[in-house]
Amino acid sequence: MKSLKYIFMAAAVSLSLASCMNGDDGLFNDDWKPIESTDAPYGNNTITEDNVITLAQLKAIPAYAAAIKDGKYAQIEDDIKLKVRVVGNDIAGNIYKQIFVQDETGAIIIGINKSGLSGYMAEGQEMLIALKDLYIGGYGGAPQLGTPYNGGIGRMAESIWMTHFKLIGKPDATQIKPIGITKETDLKDDMIGKLVVFKNVTFKNADGIQTLISGSPANGNYYHKELDNFTKDVVVRTSSYADFGATVLPFKDGQKLPVNLIGVLSKYKDTWQLMIRKGADITFDPVDSDDPSGSDVDPSGDGTKENPFNVAGAIVKCQENGKETPTENSPKYYVKGIVAEDADVNVEYNNITFKMVDVEGGDVFTVFRIEPWPGMAGVKKGDEVVIYGPIFNYKGNTPETGTGTKIVEYNGTSYDPSGGGTPSGGATGDGTLNNPYNVAAAINAVKDFTWTSKDVYDKTGQVYVKGKISRIASKGTYTEGGDYGNATFFISDDGNQANEFQCYRVLYLNNTKYNEYTGDKVDIKVGDVVIICGELMNYKGNTPETVSGKAYLYKLN
Repeated sequence: MKSLKYIFMAAAVSLSLASCMNGDDGLFNDDWKPIESTDAPYGNNTITEDNVITLAQLKAIPAYAAAIKDGKYAQIEDDIKLKVRVVGNDIAGNIYKQIFVQDETGAIIIGINKSGLSGYMAEGQEMLIALKDLYIGGYGGAPQLGTPYNGGIGRMAESIWMTHFKLIGKPDATQIKPIGITKETDLKDDMIGKLVVFKNVTFKNADGIQTLISGSPANGNYYHKELDNFTKDVVVRTSSYADFGATVLPFKDGQKLPVNLIGVLSKYKDTWQLMIRKGADITFDPVDSDDPSGSDVDPSGDGTKENPFNVAGAIVKCQENGKETPTENSPKYYVKGIVAEDADVNVEYNNITFKMVDVEGGDVFTVFRIEPWPGMAGVKKGDEVVIYGPIFNYKGNTPETGTGTKIVEYNGTSYDPSGGGTPSGGATGDGTLNNPYNVAAAINAVKDFTWTSKDVYDKTGQVYVKGKISRIASKGTYTEGGDYGNATFFISDDGNQANEFQCYRVLYLNNTKYNEYTGDKVDIKVGDVVIICGELMNYKGNTPETVSGKAYLYKLN
C-alpha cells in the first residue's frame, strides 16, 4: 500500500508539471525569456573607446622606449588605450601565460599569470586595453605589458588584467593576415610580436626521425630548431608541453620537405624566434599573407652594362656568390635601382652609403661606403642610380657591394669610373679674380690630377672659384670651427646637391681664422653665393676639393 501511495503522488506531480508546461501559471512563468546582453562575460565592459593610440606611438614614448631597450619597466601614468587583436595565445601549449596582440603599426606581448587564456581571448579577438597603471618593459628586447619582477617586466595577476581590457565583438581570425617572410632581411624589429609566416622553408636537421623537441633543450622546456633558409640567428622555438611537439620535421623519400610555418615572431637579444601556435600552423598549402617588402618584382638582368641587374637580380647573385668578402679579382656587375633613403655621407673618409630598391618599400640592396664621382653629392631618396663593382651576401644575410664599387650613372647622367670625364657641363672661367672658375670648371681643372698620399699629390696654384653653397658639413660653420677657425662645405653651380665641389677646411674672410677676424662675423648658410681663393686638388683621385688650410673665403654674397 505504501508503494501505491508513492506512485499516486508521482502521477499527481507529473500532471501538475504537464499543466504548467501547457501554459498554466503553476510552478513556471510562461512569460520567462533568456537574459539578453551584448556585454562580454570577461573583462571590464565600462572601458570606453577614447584616447586610443597605436602601438607604435606607445613604444615611441621616451620613458617606455628606454624601459623596453634596457630590459626594465615603467608604469604607464596616462589615461591612454590600445585597440588591438589577439594573434597568439596558449591554445596548444607552446605559448605560456602570455598573449600576443597587434595593430597595424606593431605588436606587444601581454604577460598574465594564468593558464587557459585562449578560452576567452581567441585568435582574432578584438579588444580595448586601458593602459593606465599597467607596466611596460622589455624582456630580451621584446616589448611586454605586465608587472615589475626582479627589476624587469613580469606577468600580472589575472585579477589585474580583468580590469584593464574590454572584448569587442566576436573573434574573427580572418582579420589577422600573417606577414610573409622569405629571407632573413625581411625580419624587422617593429615586427616583434606580430603574426608572420616563414614561406617555403626546410628544417636543417630534418631526417625523418627528428621532431620539434628532439635533442637537448635550448633553455628550460624549450627546444630550438634551425632552418636552412636562415642563419643560426633565426630559430623555431617549441615547448616540450606543446601539443604538436612530437611532430616529425618534414622529410620524405630522402628529401627535406619545404613547408610554410605560421607563428608569432619574438626575439631574445640577437636571436629571432618563431613560436608556432598550433599544429595547423605547419602547412604545405600556400598561405595568404602580406609581403613585408611590398614588392613582387622578379629578378632581371645579367649584370652587364647593357643589361644591368635589377635589385631583385642583384640579391639573387649575392646569394649565389656567398658571404666571402670579394677580392680585386672578383667578378664585377652592374646594378640599377632607386635610392630608398637619403645617403649617409661621410665627409672625412669621402664615401657614401645608401640602400637601393626596385620599388618603394621593396627588397633592399646596400651600397656600402662607395666613393662618389667627382663633384657628386650624397644621393637622395628617389634618385635613380647604376653602380658597378663586386657584390656579395655580407654575413650571409645582407646583399651589398664590395670594395671598389663605383657609381656609373646618376639620374640618367653617365660617368666613366676609369677616368674620361666628369658629369658636369658648362664650364666657365679661367680661375682669376676677374673671371673665377665656376664649379664645373674647377672640377675639370683637377680631374686628371693624381693623388699618392696625404703629402704627395698634384695641386693647382692659387685660383678663384665661384659657386652657391649646397650643403654644410657637420660642425662646418665658422662659429663651430673652434680654435681651427675653418669650415667645410660644398658648392655647386645651381645650389643643388649634384656636381658639387668640396671646400675643405677653408679659412674665413681676409684669409684669417674666424675667431681672429676683426670685421663683422657672419656664418655661412646654404644658398649663399661665395668666392673661394686657394689651391685645389683631386683627393684620392676622385674628389675635387680645396687643399686643407690653403684656401679661404674671399667673398660672401
